[in-house]
Amino acid sequence: PHEDYHGVLTQTGVPSDPIRLLDANAQQEHNPALDLYYQRELPHQQTMVFNLVGSYYRTQTERTYQEQQNSQLLTNLHNRVLGEKYSLIAEAIYEKQFEGGQRLSGGLRHLQAYSDNTYRNGHTYAAHLVQGESYAFGEWKGKWQKLDYTVGFGLTRFYFNQTGETDRYERYQVNPRLTLFYPFSGSASLRWRVRMNNEQPALSQLSDVEQAIDSFQIRRGNPHLKAYTSYETDLEYEFRKGWFQANLKGAYSYQPNAIMDNKFQEGNRIVCTYDNHRNWQYVDLNATVQVKPSSWLQLSLTGGMNHYINRGNDYDHRYTNGWYQAEVATQWKQWSLVYQLFSNYNQFRGETLQGGENIQFLQLNYQLKAVRLSILVINPFTDDYKVESANWNRYASYQRRMHLRESSQVFVVGLSYHLNVGRRFQSAEKRLHNADNDSGVMKSGK
Repeated sequence: PHEDYHGVLTQTGVPSDPIRLLDANAQQEHNPALDLYYQRELPHQQTMVFNLVGSYYRTQTERTYQEQQNSQLLTNLHNRVLGEKYSLIAEAIYEKQFEGGQRLSGGLRHLQAYSDNTYRNGHTYAAHLVQGESYAFGEWKGKWQKLDYTVGFGLTRFYFNQTGETDRYERYQVNPRLTLFYPFSGSASLRWRVRMNNEQPALSQLSDVEQAIDSFQIRRGNPHLKAYTSYETDLEYEFRKGWFQANLKGAYSYQPNAIMDNKFQEGNRIVCTYDNHRNWQYVDLNATVQVKPSSWLQLSLTGGMNHYINRGNDYDHRYTNGWYQAEVATQWKQWSLVYQLFSNYNQFRGETLQGGENIQFLQLNYQLKAVRLSILVINPFTDDYKVESANWNRYASYQRRMHLRESSQVFVVGLSYHLNVGRRFQSAEKRLHNADNDSGVMKSGK
């Protein structure tokens, strides 16, 4: 894809002498992957699952940034990045079922990744990175009277090395988890989960390179980032009675030494990088109500609130976002109609707000044997599509709002035919979904 941005920068009090901006970005990505999956049902209620995923991620980006005033070129930046990443993910799981719904399971998983990136912006930087992560776990699911419980324990080993660095960073982390489920008499149930996860820095954040963003800002990687632990818990209550269903859920996440964005002043420049900060906290409260008054009609409404606490090394930010989504679905013979409505689900981490979409979908489907015809309308009843993003840094803050009226009443027509020939085999749901979607390349633009 190719994206060009044109803008005007005016100084407060001097609107007659603007600076014209050009930010042109071109990017090509190729990400072929080979996914081999094998699942075997063994005698005595035993199951073996194997998954091997190999991927290659090639990224090529080119960016031109210019600042011009009165036909005079003030800033002219040209950045080029060529990145290649190879990764291999291997995982194996064993599971044994016992009487009474009890289950014993265990497994191994390993990720090995290699990245070679070249950055050119007047100077040439070459970064070769190696990353590995191994994980072993065991889990037991049992029952005590009416209480269902699942107890698990895992061990993670993570290491990272960059060419030119003499020391290799290595860390071991335990990953316990517990789930309790209690069904009350009637149609209600309560579920509580608590777990510890190991979080690693991305290869793109670890690169020991820097690139100019504009005349004042540069982006710099941080090879000294450390892995950290995420503590998560959630409590969920559910009630079902006939055509009515309600769900209440609360979740909390605490991440000490979390990796978050960091901006600081260095001479006459602003450095944009990443660092391990004090902590990041997240609270989520939401409720869902679903009714099905007849066999052909179903309605659901979900609403919630997210609260973010970002405690950086030199900043403290709090942000609260309310959100909702609704769905109406109906079906009659071969016809079905679905309407979905989503508000902006915003996320805040570090000093950066990443806004979600407010969007609507209306889809009509007709199924005739193996033929399926669908008509999708995007934003059928509104032209107020917008996405908001912001940064609250004291040195280089920004706030952006993107409006797109052209997204209103966009029609998409689909036609599909299910081809089913030859012998039929019994299929099973795939239980592992490994993938590597990190390009390993540090972002060059704003």
